[in-house]
Amino acid sequence: MNSSFFGRLKIFFAERFPVVLGFITTLIGTISLYLVWCAITPGAALVLNKSIYLAIFSFFALTVILRLCDEIKDKEVDAILFPERCLPKGLVLYEDIHKLLLIIGWVWVPINYIFGGAPIIFTILIFYTYLFYKYFFLPNIISNNLILALITHNPLMFVGCFYILALFSVEQGLSVYSAKNFFLALAFWMPSMGWETARKIRAPKDETDYTTYSKVMGTVASTALPLGAFLVQLIAFSLLADMLHYGLYFILGAMTLYILYFTVFLFFMLKQTSRLANSLQQTTEAYILFVSILIIVISVAELAK
Repeated sequence: MNSSFFGRLKIFFAERFPVVLGFITTLIGTISLYLVWCAITPGAALVLNKSIYLAIFSFFALTVILRLCDEIKDKEVDAILFPERCLPKGLVLYEDIHKLLLIIGWVWVPINYIFGGAPIIFTILIFYTYLFYKYFFLPNIISNNLILALITHNPLMFVGCFYILALFSVEQGLSVYSAKNFFLALAFWMPSMGWETARKIRAPKDETDYTTYSKVMGTVASTALPLGAFLVQLIAFSLLADMLHYGLYFILGAMTLYILYFTVFLFFMLKQTSRLANSLQQTTEAYILFVSILIIVISVAELAK
């Protein structure tokens, strides 16, 4: 085992949370959120201010915090089902994860309270994150119920997205609690829901002791979770895009992408093969990427007109 704390963290991040990829994902998501917010919000200006930097830092820190929380919460399960991973294998200590979680928390919290300007929403986000970490103080019930865990845990990303929008709104003196911010937060939450569910769908012959949505709900019914999540996103974006000059182009592009995404899942529902099941997570990630690119392109065109 590596004797250095930072050496062990390097092993952890290389295996469990690639930092560069995670940061790029956060950067793209935050920029696309800011651009579309500027495009649809009356009075908003496309300016480079501290809220952008704070939003990128805060959201990236949140994703790392949630990853660390999950590692701690999954300690017993990983020891049984994934003994080859760095933590159960002993290459990284759980003490390291606790220590890193404290370090990030002690930076993340004061920075947002000092520079954020939306203390109420941030307090809600902290409280929700703590409940996430504690399994809502019902570990024996929620940890053994995948659907209940999804319902209780995944909406945290909605609160996170709404907080980022609050940072933008406060910085420019605009309303935080607007319908536009609500629907934007909803739309940007849905990729988390879609990705989380799509990655836990398997072909019937590939099911193991590991709990998946397909094992709990059935192979076909489980596909309704990611498909439904992205349909909600499509509807939310369509309602918002209706007020844009180039909104129709966005709606047509988004509908085309959704049809292609749906087609992959339809083939899986019909064939239920391992190859198709193994492609669902990658297909979902590609869909999220292309929708993000579409958002950026349309938003830039809208702001430049």
